[in-house]
Amino acid sequence: MLHGNHRVSALKALRYKEVYAVIRPGHPSVIDWDNLDDWTKERGGIYTKELVIELFNMLFHGSGLQKARRYNLINKAPVL
Repeated sequence: MLHGNHRVSALKALRYKEVYAVIRPGHPSVIDWDNLDDWTKERGGIYTKELVIELFNMLFHGSGLQKARRYNLINKAPVL
């Protein structure tokens, strides 16, 4: 498995031993700023353009550590 590492990490933490996956035909292998329109309602997706941009920025900007701290998933450890 090359992608979905955050989901795999979460499932591992929950002690899953196996994961079954279905990959939709035609599903893009990369989500890129240049193809965000493909995810909008106007192009057959389920999201508004504004929400697509907000989700993209939330998911792909900043580190995992910053996100975990933002949602209070970890204690704010001192920086060494």
